[in-house]
Amino acid sequence: MNRIVLKGNLVDDPEVTQVGANDTDKCKFRVASNQFGGETLFLDIEAWRKTAVNCGKYLVKGSPVLVDGRLVQNNWEKDGEKRSKVFISADAVEFLGKPAEKEDEDSEVPF
Repeated sequence: MNRIVLKGNLVDDPEVTQVGANDTDKCKFRVASNQFGGETLFLDIEAWRKTAVNCGKYLVKGSPVLVDGRLVQNNWEKDGEKRSKVFISADAVEFLGKPAEKEDEDSEVPF
């Protein structure tokens, strides 16, 4: 069984992109989670489709989340050297704080 549940806060603002021939929405973000003993674990998260759109719309740096997903390992080769990275593919992302109010890029900033 491959299942992980993680609670933490976003390290940076999420990035939403469209990938593939169907322009499927994909959101990438990193979560910092405090471990027992005072250590902090940083994990990369990928969310897809509607979950990705909602994460991009409502999450910002510092947002608390609960992520339910599975571990995925990517393997590739660069300059003749084998590399790999483990990340979480999110099946569900629960927003634990208030939704972020992102400013429109065209809106004016009050002084």
